[in-house]
Amino acid sequence: MKYIITLLFSISFCFSQNQEAKIFFIDGDTFEGFAMITGNNDIKFRLTLDDEPTRFSYDHLSRIEFYGFETSSTFQYVKFTKGYKLLEVLTEGEVTLFAEVKTNLQLFFSNNRTNYGLDTHNMFTLYLAKKTKNNSKLFNQNPFKSSKKKMMEYFSDCSELVRKIKTNEFKSNEIKEIVEYYNDFCTEL
Repeated sequence: MKYIITLLFSISFCFSQNQEAKIFFIDGDTFEGFAMITGNNDIKFRLTLDDEPTRFSYDHLSRIEFYGFETSSTFQYVKFTKGYKLLEVLTEGEVTLFAEVKTNLQLFFSNNRTNYGLDTHNMFTLYLAKKTKNNSKLFNQNPFKSSKKKMMEYFSDCSELVRKIKTNEFKSNEIKEIVEYYNDFCTEL
């Protein structure tokens, strides 16, 4: 059984390093190549598949964009009081919506203990960053336990959006749509 688990992790690791990506350094330089995100929020990057990967963290990079499989995703380093986290950018603008995804792997057995496998459970924590004159303000929003009052306070500078939240035109679990509406209709272009 240990062999199966090791094999699954090895396949995942090898596959992940082959993901096409573009890294963005703090100084503005960019490079395209192949990358993966490690378990401690570092990024392993290489220019070609034949190169040895180099490990980077928040003190060198600002963000990374992954391409391929008909999708793209962007991750950005965000400063918290206890250091930096690498968060996925869900929508970007005057207010940016980030997601932190934690995946738990669980081994399960059938009733007769002859069949087993791995199951994954993802837990999401969403963060909003609103641009201000001084700095970005982070707001932690859990999509399953949201507070309509807090959302209306956060977007209080957009009366039409507050009205839509209050009248349930936007449900509290539609945070991405709320942020996109705010960026499209409530900010100066």
